[in-house]
Amino acid sequence: MIRQLREDNRRLEVTCFFEELPLPVVGKVASENSATFAGYNPISIHANHHDMVEFTSAEETGFTRVLEELMRWNQKSDIQPPMS
Repeated sequence: MIRQLREDNRRLEVTCFFEELPLPVVGKVASENSATFAGYNPISIHANHHDMVEFTSAEETGFTRVLEELMRWNQKSDIQPPMS
């Protein structure tokens, strides 16, 4: 899907988040190598796979990284008209 959208010159925002910490026994579920696409922004979250989207506060690094990326997407959409 991503390849086809790029080939059709259609805009698609993609950011790849991956965990920095392993789960006990299992290890890393989504390593940087397996959770990212070439040409798209990779961002690490300092947590294991289970905890990487359970933020305890707005000051937590993972939360601020996700929020900053969403704000970046929003700014781009304000500048660029949607592709039809």
